[in-house]
Amino acid sequence: GGNAYFIEQFLILLKDEGMLTLDEEDNTMPPKWSYDMDRIIGETNVCDNVVHVVITKIRRQPNSVKYVLKLAACCGHYFDTDTIEALGCQDMIICHGDDSAPTTTTASLEPDLDSVSSTDGSGASCLYLAPNEVAVALHYAVNEGLIESCNNNKGYKFSHDRVQQTLYDMVKAEPQLRSLMHLRIGRIAKRRLSKVGITCGSATTTIFMAADNMNIAVEQITIRPTELMELVKLNIRAGRLSASKSNYKAATSYVRQALSQISHLADDPWELAPMLELSVTAAEIECKSGNFVQAKTLATDVLRHAAGCRDRLRAQNVQVQSLGSQGELEKAIEYASTVLQSLGIRVWPAFGYRALSEFVKCKLLLHGKSDEELVELPLATDQSRIAAMTLLAKIATYVFFQDDMHSICMVAIVSMIVTLQFGLTSESVDGFGAYSMLLASVGRYTAAYRFGKLGRRIANRLNQNGLGYRAAIYFHSFISHWKRPLTEDVAALRLASQSAMMVGDVEFALRGALHGTIAAIHCGISLETVGKDLDRDIRQMRNFRQNTSLSLGLPYLQLVKKLAGRSEPRSPKQAEDLPEASEVSVQTSTLCELMSSCFFADWKSAKGAMKNFYVAETGLQSHASMYIGPFYGSLTYFALYHDTRKRSYFWRGKKLMRSIMKWSRSESPTCQVLHNILLAELITTRRKSSVEIVECAFCNAIAACRNAGFQHLEALSLERAFHAFYRMDNYSLAIRYLNEAADRYEAWGAEGKIRQLERDWESLIYSTPFQEETPAAVPSVFCMVGDEGVNDTGNGTSVR
Repeated sequence: GGNAYFIEQFLILLKDEGMLTLDEEDNTMPPKWSYDMDRIIGETNVCDNVVHVVITKIRRQPNSVKYVLKLAACCGHYFDTDTIEALGCQDMIICHGDDSAPTTTTASLEPDLDSVSSTDGSGASCLYLAPNEVAVALHYAVNEGLIESCNNNKGYKFSHDRVQQTLYDMVKAEPQLRSLMHLRIGRIAKRRLSKVGITCGSATTTIFMAADNMNIAVEQITIRPTELMELVKLNIRAGRLSASKSNYKAATSYVRQALSQISHLADDPWELAPMLELSVTAAEIECKSGNFVQAKTLATDVLRHAAGCRDRLRAQNVQVQSLGSQGELEKAIEYASTVLQSLGIRVWPAFGYRALSEFVKCKLLLHGKSDEELVELPLATDQSRIAAMTLLAKIATYVFFQDDMHSICMVAIVSMIVTLQFGLTSESVDGFGAYSMLLASVGRYTAAYRFGKLGRRIANRLNQNGLGYRAAIYFHSFISHWKRPLTEDVAALRLASQSAMMVGDVEFALRGALHGTIAAIHCGISLETVGKDLDRDIRQMRNFRQNTSLSLGLPYLQLVKKLAGRSEPRSPKQAEDLPEASEVSVQTSTLCELMSSCFFADWKSAKGAMKNFYVAETGLQSHASMYIGPFYGSLTYFALYHDTRKRSYFWRGKKLMRSIMKWSRSESPTCQVLHNILLAELITTRRKSSVEIVECAFCNAIAACRNAGFQHLEALSLERAFHAFYRMDNYSLAIRYLNEAADRYEAWGAEGKIRQLERDWESLIYSTPFQEETPAAVPSVFCMVGDEGVNDTGNGTSVR
């Protein structure tokens, strides 16, 4: 906590005061030091307060050095030479505490730093320093260890934050001096913004420097309307910059100060030109900060006063986003559809003649266009169409959360039509992403992969605010896993989420993080790691009040906690924080319940969850739950068949297995692994299957899981093998598979599952089985090639 710095400064202080001396006559090594303990105890109180060391050292400095350091403290921890020289070379006219006449003090630093005049105590400190005198004072402060040179001697920083804080506290004791110093710093920074050749990074820093300092001195500016208006515009710029860096707390502060300041310029601020832009910007920032009440109020005011189409559409977009983020998806979609209809664009709610004609129109516009032609489409210039694409992108998100098949299809088609007819916008990336989702949902995986890749290429071409993250989130959430291993999507989604947060797109950032965590769960990544990621994501969702994403994330968090054995009773405070129940989380909740029931072998609950899953599933999906649900459902029905021997369960499980087999032919590596597991489970349903055949089938399934890195499915397959051999009275193999399953669950971090195994199979778990030889080779009939498999009659034929 900076103790080393204070020890060093304390020892230097003791040496300067003669309390610590070096014995120069002693030639021994190391040299000997002498100290006067009585004086140290009597004249110092460093043990009472470590700040005393800093205060003592500062008070010992010459007046000019103290004055320069006070100027620097007002600039912050880092400061540059030019700013301090500009401040030191200006006349500081300060009134004394007794309201005497203003005083201006001018003095020279040469030859003695103490030769200048200064008022300390009840009066205000004020000096005039030439540039070379400022340089000498800074050099002196460096030698004293109070500041350090940096940035090739063009700037300085305080040696410790306590040094800067102590000096600034001294300035606070003189309110008029503090206000005037900040006003001077703000004006100097503002003048720099008008310089030609200022770099982007320097301009950003200078904007914050000007706005921060002038806001502190706003009382001095209120009487100057022109300068106050400039400060309002500065705060608008600073708010936008802060929002682009996801610093919404600072952004909110800037726009609120601007709204307060502009109210002093006129009885009706709406008569002033910047008021409209300020209100729209403030509404957008308040919405992204999760302050939806303030955002709605500001957006309503804008809609009441705005005459131009652009400002009205921005305010309407805020209204839509506020409703959607709070989980009111029906209202958000209805409001957005009304706005789109006013722009001449209609998203038909159900399939029919008009919807079919829109689909044919989209196909005709796409016909004959190569990938290069689509990427090189002209940029859109019609502002109304650009705004329409923004609203369509919002609707695409919300209808996906609702699993509304018709709306997903129509939004994707309409987005493509608008893009093809009027040109590319930044939201065209979302349009291509939605269209690729549509293609994947109807089984056209190659075409879906193509349009997903096109969306990424268009994002690279437009290169606006790092649009690549949006294309990446669509691609890795919904498309990539049909052709590539699901494990590759986890890191890609996390990276895309971080990119989205860096540019201030909180909604997309949290969506990408959530999909990345869901993919991590389906990949069997350590539950401890997944739990930490989910906890962090959900805290951010609560902070930004993103209830829609929160309603999807909470069921997965509960699933992870239950598997990890960390489930605890929900406190009243936690219950208050939960979003209201809505249709948004129904399918996600049932899927998580289904997974949990399968892992804990609660097949009765799994059966109920499977029914609810298909009742809730009213739409198309192309994310992992499209095949994860049928996989766990098929496993449930096969397990129920083992328990009850009801043929209806067998045929239901086999029907779901066929869909997994169909998807495995689409080159989906994940579906191939799932099909191997279900194939082994199907073989166990045959009463005439030998131990060797069953073991070969499970060896295939376990090897496939291990090669894919799915340790959770490997553990589940080992457990299912245990049950199969236990039913066949082969206890030696059963115990071996049970122990291996426990080891894999432990590696996954599923402490809750391990406790269940120890409770249910106390006499078998961790016991030593008899050693038996395992099959040397796996018969080819069990290999996952095409649609080969075994039916319930025992011969090696197709499962169809």
